[in-house]
Amino acid sequence: VVFCERGIRHFDGHTRFLLDVATITLLRDVHGLPVIADPSHAAGRRDLIPRLALASLAAGASGVIIEAHPNPADACSDGPQQLTRGELLALGAMLGLTRAPCAPASDHAALPAPWPLAAPLQAEPPR
Repeated sequence: VVFCERGIRHFDGHTRFLLDVATITLLRDVHGLPVIADPSHAAGRRDLIPRLALASLAAGASGVIIEAHPNPADACSDGPQQLTRGELLALGAMLGLTRAPCAPASDHAALPAPWPLAAPLQAEPPR
């Protein structure tokens, strides 16, 4: 079982949802199960994704889901919340990924999996 924090409804129109990083810590500590955060969905806008991803990991998330598209303006849905390849690579570097987290579709067979983290995140045992 994995929890996925995608945000909660709120009344401010600047973001789609409110990413509740306190819930990430609570779910991990109380239930002792992994929590994945989805800052792309919660923010609904690409400029907030890097900091929300960092906040999620700092709060104890086991990972993050990041939406990306070669050209977000041409995406069939959710273009404003998708990072470009360059933005995704920059975020990967900021998060400590040692290899590119994405490649053009023609290069997928050459991708190593899983992509190792420079400093693996360790979940703390439940208290």
